[in-house]
Amino acid sequence: MNGHGWGPPGPGQRALALGPGGTRLRLPVALGLLVVGLLVGAALSVLPAPTPVARTPGPGGIGPAAAGFPAAHDYEVVFSESDLPVGTLWQVEFGIKLENTTGSTIDFSVPNGTYGYSANTPAQPDRYPVDGYTSVNGSDVNVSLAFPPPTYTIGFSESGLPTGHGLSWNVTLNGTPEATFPGYSLYFFLTNGTYPFTVGGSPGWTADPESGNVTVDGADQAIAITFTVTPPSSGGGGGTNRSTNTTPYYHVTFVETGLAAGTNWSVAFGASVANSTGNSLAFFVPNGTYAMVIYPVAGYTGPSDGQIAVSGADVNVPLVFLSSTFPVIFVALGLANDTPWSVTVTNVSLGVDQTLTTVSPSLLFDLPNGTYGDSVAAAGYTSNLSAGSFTVAGHLIPAETAHFTPVAGPGKGKNGTTGPTSAAGLPASWYAGFGAIAVALAAAALVLGRRAQLRREGNDLVSRMRQLEGPDPPFPPPK
Repeated sequence: MNGHGWGPPGPGQRALALGPGGTRLRLPVALGLLVVGLLVGAALSVLPAPTPVARTPGPGGIGPAAAGFPAAHDYEVVFSESDLPVGTLWQVEFGIKLENTTGSTIDFSVPNGTYGYSANTPAQPDRYPVDGYTSVNGSDVNVSLAFPPPTYTIGFSESGLPTGHGLSWNVTLNGTPEATFPGYSLYFFLTNGTYPFTVGGSPGWTADPESGNVTVDGADQAIAITFTVTPPSSGGGGGTNRSTNTTPYYHVTFVETGLAAGTNWSVAFGASVANSTGNSLAFFVPNGTYAMVIYPVAGYTGPSDGQIAVSGADVNVPLVFLSSTFPVIFVALGLANDTPWSVTVTNVSLGVDQTLTTVSPSLLFDLPNGTYGDSVAAAGYTSNLSAGSFTVAGHLIPAETAHFTPVAGPGKGKNGTTGPTSAAGLPASWYAGFGAIAVALAAAALVLGRRAQLRREGNDLVSRMRQLEGPDPPFPPPK
């Protein structure tokens, strides 16, 4: 009517005119859009979170590599030995792997990187330590291990000498002298072979045997020495009974500090050598000036050599040992890239309580000899260590491994992995569903609002047309 495209609906219809030309949008269509939007939003909201991309371990098996990079190529690292007796069980700890054999080689497969290793024989781990580092750089590596030959203990024990009289006795085995006091034994450590020895004592006493040979053939040896009073010399006026020792002797006592309990240490004093695992050792000597040599102790810096003068009194000599430090490595597995993590090591007796933090896959401590407790931590992860404590004993120890596991919680996928989330912590798929629902509601509101507006415009148009046409004619009078 009048080109406005508006007209009353036909019988049984409800329609809206949306514009010129009479285009019509019925109410059921709007309701249909609303239903479709609701269904789409619900479907999006229940979609699973995207699966995290698997990460390939980085070089050396330490830490994850960047997502999307191919796995690193592995190369063979072959350890070989030729010094141990045939059939001897030996082992190599390489990185975080441990292998053993009774053969001549042990193989590992690893990617490029620098690795520490420690090799020994399980039957005598302290007698055959071989430590070091090797690097893998695009090719296989062969490492030859030089195990020292096995050593055995040769012990000399004494009987016959009285204690408390300033007496001492000594043994020189294969050119090496050792000395001690009545009631104590002397020990040497040698490889297979035959070695000469001589025995000496205080004036007035004779050793039996005074000399001889000891043969070492794959086993420890024990030799008993018996001392007796030297008989008087004969002839010319009867001689002198040398069992009476009138020369005064004095104690020269060496007292050490700084060594771990049970550490063996040795001192050469004059022509005598003594060792101890306690904190002191002593010599009995007459007046004079004596050379003093302090033997090195693995893992410590000892005092300098010098001279000691004895002049009518006992002498105490303090010896201070300073502990050297050794590298201790911790390796983290299971952390996301650039995640901070920390390690704390403690030793109450040494006063050590040290914490280091890093985002790298490994941490390095420099620690003196001793036994340490350790713990690790990383925010958002639980963790455990390959060992709850470790001991530093004069050489590099195998790496400690910390395994981290993500803590499960809101927005976490299977095994605690994290899918895409919003700042509020909800999965992104939920927000996609909510957005679709909001769009559907907005469309429905627009349609319904437009319908009401057109209805009002239509009513106004009818009113204006009636005013232009004039009042309706009167009804004819009834007949």
